[in-house]
Amino acid sequence: MIEFAEARTIEPVFAFHEEDDRYLLKGVVTGADGAGLTVEVKGSVLHVRGTTAISWSDGESLDYRRERPVDARFALPCDADVERMVTCIRHGVLAVCIPKRERLCGSTAIASEASKVIVTELT
Repeated sequence: MIEFAEARTIEPVFAFHEEDDRYLLKGVVTGADGAGLTVEVKGSVLHVRGTTAISWSDGESLDYRRERPVDARFALPCDADVERMVTCIRHGVLAVCIPKRERLCGSTAIASEASKVIVTELT
């Protein structure tokens, strides 16, 4: 008889930090690669979406694969310069670096064009 262990739920965990000259979003996306994630900016919302996949074997003859969707949204400050945004993924950690604009927003929101970045995997 084959016993199945209860599968662990792996939810992406993200942290958004402000630094002097940029904003930095880091997220643990275990099992994701560059082809499995997309980072988009529409207006002032950063959207990370895609799929993570984890494979394992029971050591006998059975192989398993578990896929989990990633769908996270973050409100960006109005001084985020999404045109210069850089993304990368390495060892299951997604990093999104968004420089700050040199000018302040004031009371007027700065409109940005929709941007779409395909995440690249570092080797």
